[in-house]
Formats: sequence, structure tokens, C-alpha cells
Amino acid sequence: MRLVTIESCAPGMKLGKAVLTEHGQVLLGYGYELTQPVILRLRNMGIHQLYIDDPRTDDIVVEETIREETRRLVHGSLQQCMDYVRAGGPAGGGRVVTFSRLVSDSVNSIVDDVVLNRNMPIVHIRSTAATGDKLEHHFVNNALNVSVFATKLAMAEGASADELRTVCAAALFHDIGKLLVPQELLSKRTRLSDEDLRTLRRHAELGYRLLKNDGSVSLVAAQCALQHHERVDGLGYPFGLRGSDIHPYAKLIGMIDAYDALVSHRSYRNAMLPHEAMDYLYANVESAYDRGKVEQFRNKVAIFPPGTAVTLNTGEKGVVSRLDSSCLQRPTIRVLTNPNGEELKTPYELQLAKHLNIMIRSVGDIRSYAG
Repeated sequence: MRLVTIESCAPGMKLGKAVLTEHGQVLLGYGYELTQPVILRLRNMGIHQLYIDDPRTDDIVVEETIREETRRLVHGSLQQCMDYVRAGGPAGGGRVVTFSRLVSDSVNSIVDDVVLNRNMPIVHIRSTAATGDKLEHHFVNNALNVSVFATKLAMAEGASADELRTVCAAALFHDIGKLLVPQELLSKRTRLSDEDLRTLRRHAELGYRLLKNDGSVSLVAAQCALQHHERVDGLGYPFGLRGSDIHPYAKLIGMIDAYDALVSHRSYRNAMLPHEAMDYLYANVESAYDRGKVEQFRNKVAIFPPGTAVTLNTGEKGVVSRLDSSCLQRPTIRVLTNPNGEELKTPYELQLAKHLNIMIRSVGDIRSYAG
């Protein structure tokens, strides 16, 4: 199967992987043949990518960083967190509940999966779960990606099991303050005014207070919610902290959060290509981000995981078939069409690590095969 953008899906294509609801129920099963109305409905439900069945890529293994069971567990616990905050959180009265209790099982499952797959390059988790709540979709998927990335990188830095659980929980909660700002600002399609920006930036302090008042999560998690938009040069917010004044986990989570935001769709812009987002991080080393953490991220992340449909600067189209451990950013591509868009009778493998003049120009726009 291959992973393509919803814009590249066409009637007649068949699903290579089921589409689930936010509660883990099957919405569309494996092999389901897409129609135009269904494609439009999935797009409106917040789905940006789908796994498509393709006999030309049957042998390509699409590895998952975490199990589907873990993904469902995290989604459910974060949905409970959202409901809890919307009901008034720690100050809302009612039944006794804590953030720690809500995510404890999710944190343990993420850490267990990351440790089990310690030798696997980390990949961005592409959501194919449908939800009608765009805020929920953004909050859950961002929290999941940032927590998995942060746990993986903390493990690479030698963190203990307890430290892994701490950084994982901190990453899950880093943006929880956004649930307390006017939701229309998060989906606004036009440029934010200065007043809008001031209001939106309050989410860091609101998240800190929410977690601190809850009292069940570590102070580190509250600090990361407060500091994940600080910059090493002191030009971040809310306090303009510099360098070592910023908690190391907040630096890590802030960098990963920035990357995840860049490669994700937003109401006001399209997603950036993964290598462009990586270039952005490097361009802002020593001003916004810690050099060591950016380099560690580059060395551990597979920005174009197997199964990703791509178009090359030569005009050829194909699918990432495998990774090159010596250069994760330049995988091997199974070329399926020539520059004229004609399908090749015999697809071939192209190692980008050996052809430095060939680049990935775009992701997810293979349309020729309908199943």
C-alpha cells in the first residue's frame, strides 16, 4: 500500500488500511472502493491522507512507530482530557478526576512501544482517523506526535524509564492551554491581528496554571506547557527566557512541536514538505532551537517513511520503498511513472543517497493507479 494525500485520491481507488472513527470503530474497511462523495466527506472530517491499496507496492512494509491499540488509547484519554477541561477542569467540581489518572495508561503504552521499537527510525504519525471536531483532530494528533518524538529522542539521550514517562506526559500536555483560548482563533483563515496573537499566546500560561492547579502531574509538565514557545536567544514567549533558563524538555518539546506544526495542514496554509521543515529548524539553530537537539532529531527521524507517495524533481513519480540507514532523509524510491505521467511496465528502485541531484519535489500526488 501507499500513503497519499486526500487531494490525490480518486474514485475507484481502494483502501489499503481501514479508516477508523476517533473511538477506534471501523468507518471504512480495508479494500473499500472510494467514490467522489466519500472522498469529499473524509476531507470534511479532517482526513488529510489515506493508505491506498496498490499491487505494485504490496511488498513495501509500512511500519508503525506505535501500535494501533496505543493510538486508540491515547485518543480516548486525550478526548477525556478535553471534556474535563471544557467542564471546568480542577475548578469545575463534580467527580474526582486528575490529568495524571486520565493519561497514565497512555503514557505507559507510548513508552513501552517506543522502547520496544528502539532500533526503528522515528516516523511522523499520519492520522487516518475521522472526526468532525477539527480542534480535537489537531490537539490529539499534535500531542501524539510530539509525545512519541520526544520520548524517542529522550531515550536516545539516555533517559531513564521514569524520565521517559515524565517527558512523554509533558509532551502530551504541552498545548493543553489552547483548549482555554477562543477556538475561532485556532481556525482563523486570515492573518491574526496583534490582539489575536496576544490572546493566542496566553495558552502557555493558561496551560501551566491548569496543570499546576490539577496537582497530579509533575511540575516538569507544567513548566513545559509554560516554556515550549521560549527561544534560546530570548525572543520567545511568555517570559523571553534564554538558553539554560529554559527547561531541557521544554526545548525538546518546543522544537518537535514546531516541526509537527510545519508539516501539518492548517486553515491558513498547506503543510510544508518534511525536508523543508527540517531546513527551517536548521536555519533557526542557536536562535530558536538547540543545535544538539536538532541534530539528534535529524539523525533519528525518517522524514519520508516507506509507503509515502512522492514526485521527484525529474517529474517521475513513485513510492518510498525503503530507508537508507546512513541517510534517512534520502530514501530509496520505487519509480512507477515516467516524467510524462506514463506508468512504467517495470518499476525500478532509485537510491536518492546515490543520486544527490534528484530531490523529492512533492508528497502524495500519484493519481494514475485506481485499483
